[in-house]
Amino acid sequence: MSTKKDLHAKLATLSPEKLAFLEQKLQAKKRIPRREPQEEAVLSFAQQRLWLFEQFEPGLPIYNTPFSVALQGDVDLDRLEMCLNEVLDRHEVLRTNFSAADGIPALTIAPSRSIQIERIDLQSLPPDEVRAVCERQMSEAVSRPFDLAEELLLRATVWQLEERQFLLLLNMHHIACDGWSTNVLIREIGMLYQAFSSGQPSPLAPLEIQYADYAAWQRKWLEGAALQKQLDYWKRQLAGELPVLMLPTDHPRPKVTSYQGASEALTIPKRQIEKLKEFSRQEGGTLFMTLLAAFHALLYRYSGQRELLIGTPVANRNREEIEGLVGFFVNTLVIRNSLSSELPFREFVRQVRDVCLEAYAHQDLPFETLVAELAPDRQLNRSILFQTMFALNNALDTSVELSGLTMEFHPWSTDTAKFDLSLLMTEEQDGVVGKLEYSTALFEKATIERIGQHFLRLVERVAEDPDVPIDDIRLLDEHERETMLVDWNDTATPCPEVCVHQLFTEQAARTPDAVAVELGAVSWTYRELNEHANRMAHLLKSYGVGPDVIVCLLLDRSLEMMAAFLAVFKAGGAYLPLDPSTPPERMSFLLQDAGAMLVLTTSSLRDRMPESDLPQIVLDEQADLIAGQRADNLAPAAEPKNLAYLIYTSGSTGQPKGTMIEHRGLTNYLLWAVDAYRLQGG
Repeated sequence: MSTKKDLHAKLATLSPEKLAFLEQKLQAKKRIPRREPQEEAVLSFAQQRLWLFEQFEPGLPIYNTPFSVALQGDVDLDRLEMCLNEVLDRHEVLRTNFSAADGIPALTIAPSRSIQIERIDLQSLPPDEVRAVCERQMSEAVSRPFDLAEELLLRATVWQLEERQFLLLLNMHHIACDGWSTNVLIREIGMLYQAFSSGQPSPLAPLEIQYADYAAWQRKWLEGAALQKQLDYWKRQLAGELPVLMLPTDHPRPKVTSYQGASEALTIPKRQIEKLKEFSRQEGGTLFMTLLAAFHALLYRYSGQRELLIGTPVANRNREEIEGLVGFFVNTLVIRNSLSSELPFREFVRQVRDVCLEAYAHQDLPFETLVAELAPDRQLNRSILFQTMFALNNALDTSVELSGLTMEFHPWSTDTAKFDLSLLMTEEQDGVVGKLEYSTALFEKATIERIGQHFLRLVERVAEDPDVPIDDIRLLDEHERETMLVDWNDTATPCPEVCVHQLFTEQAARTPDAVAVELGAVSWTYRELNEHANRMAHLLKSYGVGPDVIVCLLLDRSLEMMAAFLAVFKAGGAYLPLDPSTPPERMSFLLQDAGAMLVLTTSSLRDRMPESDLPQIVLDEQADLIAGQRADNLAPAAEPKNLAYLIYTSGSTGQPKGTMIEHRGLTNYLLWAVDAYRLQGG
């Protein structure tokens, strides 16, 4: 017979993660109580985050959660509407509105509300137009934002395509639902429709609690020691400098995130999934952990970053009384892993497994609470903490057979993207299907298609040989290898031993009155640009600028910037471009590391410069001085072997490093580019 002493001895042998898991199980046995009648309803932590987002970015549809239902057979729309109203009566979160009182969110739960299905009949259209019109109208409906303060948070629209064929679109706001809620709705609508068709009452058992009861309990439970234990783990896990994902993009990152997105489908065949499942079982992990490791490996191969943060959602439905609720329970975990290039994939999966198990044992801390505690620097053009997400979900119950009617449910992809790149997957009978959701402000469709193919190639390789080192996994097919190694490197071109600014000077002599550069409605001819550059170059020479001397250019895009480039070249120096948005600490490092001698800037940007003893030429304030310089061409000061410019890496893998480009390299590239672009332009 075990004694209390034996129990304590056994507990002492368990790891902290196992103890946390046991504690979580014990907590789950304590039922969540209903709120007292007089107790004010509050938002859950997750709801509060979405409400705040809505205040900062009103009218965006990125948190709309739509799905469509194909209806085939004898459809009774009035009966379907009864089912939706029964669901509405059953789940008060769908009858909840979120307003503001002095900047603080307040809940209003209506005792009853009704929903009407919007009905659109397309049968009069030509058959070949019906689908296109329906899809366009559905896209418009999905993109319509919710008014959280006034509107019902569930919308329903039905399109009749043929006599016995309909499409139902259900759309909810994420503040009132999550992916699990979709399964709840599918099940309940099917059961209600079947019962009402037979003249029976609702077969659904009364709900033990409502979402607002959960929110009130969550606020009370997650405080004191329980909160501190969760916080301590995540603060350790996310301590130090957090890596920012720096994928190579097709377009410069915009200053403000647009949330415009698209997605590309991909499928992992069943035979590969079965191998990966068996491998996962051998390593004491899950298919999710193995695919997450594969996604991390892919991002590493693209970015060169060994350490990454990847967000992943967890259902957070670890209590019986909330399993049947519609509501926003899902939480987001931040998975931090680091790999080495020679690491076998099997070893990396073990590392990912251990990190995931620890994260699951501390999954109760709301993501928004974690963000508030860490207080990371917020950037308008990047998501907080992580820039990519990975999810693997169980398949929905997509088909329901009822008397005289078949319902098939389909998730709906919106034209939005919350992150730079997300891999969202679902396990189905024939394998794993998914999509790469991406920001269209950053990536082109062809790039994402290529990333998807590389991921599938990586998965195929590790399914065959889990012990392969990650750097040995070949992502490119033969055609891609030929393109990258041969075609793109075929840059040989006759290159005269001359610098670019000398070629420009010759062109200015040939076509002095032709337009050389323009910005908006303003333009300079070759003569004007050459004379501006010459005057500036004479001034730079008086400051001691000569071969291989670094001149920093802290300038906005302008005609004067073009003159400044040429002026530095004509004086014999090399330029270092400085982005005005560069943080002061980084700018100080660049100036010191480059050994800069002089700075060209304007009065509007001068304050962006960190404290420095470097002399400055302020173009607008010293315009008269520049205008008083000679306008004739300077004698050549730089040779093709001299430095033309210095450009620094982003520093994503450590300290920024400067790349030095000589004049002959720049001349070679530009002459090749002229030919290449002329060919492309016809």
